[in-house]
Amino acid sequence: REFPDSPKRPDVIALAKTLKNELTTRKTAVEKKLVDDLVRSESLPGASLPDLIERARHFLSEYPESPYRAEVTTHLEGYVGKLDERDIERARDYSRKFPTNFSTRIERYQEYLKAHQTGGKFIGEAIDATDRIAREWDLHAYRQAYDHSIAHPNDVPEVARRLRDYLRDHADGRFAHDAKGY
Repeated sequence: REFPDSPKRPDVIALAKTLKNELTTRKTAVEKKLVDDLVRSESLPGASLPDLIERARHFLSEYPESPYRAEVTTHLEGYVGKLDERDIERARDYSRKFPTNFSTRIERYQEYLKAHQTGGKFIGEAIDATDRIAREWDLHAYRQAYDHSIAHPNDVPEVARRLRDYLRDHADGRFAHDAKGY
């Protein structure tokens, strides 16, 4: 710049261009190695999806202009989708295995909602499931007392205990008025 008419100017420009190309090649090689490591980690048994997500996000923040950005973004979307499906499946599976463990069933869906509060494909399903389980629990708890009163009409203390348990867990439940009236 200071000596634009220097006879060495073409040599300096060629050298700068060569150095810039070498730097780009090395940077690309480092990025390629990171992407390859990420893909290799994904294929390992028991790969941690949260770890893979963190590594992919770190890559995208560290190398925003990388030619591998699209590939890493695709992998990241896949990891997030798999994690989302895995977490909702845990809640579904628990509900299938333990249909009368109402509070823990609700907790499983709430764990999903907490883990995916920034977004997930199954947010609506999880919210609907918690509401549905609460209604099932309400009906089940009242039904326990009602069925006992039909089967044992003279066992007033046990029916009253079951209704108190119902009111403790479902103070605003669908059958709260009836339970209080007993």
